Amino acid sequence: MSTGGIILAVILCAMTLIVVATPFFKRDENQRRAEELTGVAAHYERVLTNIRDLEEDLALGKIQQAFHDEERAKYVAEGVTLLRQMEALQPADIAPVIARVETEEDISMDDMIEQAVSARRKERQVS
Repeated sequence: MSTGGIILAVILCAMTLIVVATPFFKRDENQRRAEELTGVAAHYERVLTNIRDLEEDLALGKIQQAFHDEERAKYVAEGVTLLRQMEALQPADIAPVIARVETEEDISMDDMIEQAVSARRKERQVS
């Protein structure tokens, strides 16, 4: 094989390797958001656990009221921040779709309930 052929073969192999390997190294935006949301949710759960522990420690007399109030205020503020982060990370296009589907199902369910109640009232009036 000539030198030019070898260089061409190496270039083709490198390009093929790049094309094949790119999906493995490229992270999807939704995947990144999901991973970040999972991390924030785990941190939020730890904050809730800390608040519960504070309440328990206060009830058992392990800590003083002033310390409890100060620490609880810190954890509550941190929890609020984490909830806002979780809301920001959730896809905005999912909530309206879910609300619309639930509303349509609720309307059809309400109609079925109303029909059943009307039928029952008619039966009672006849009897």
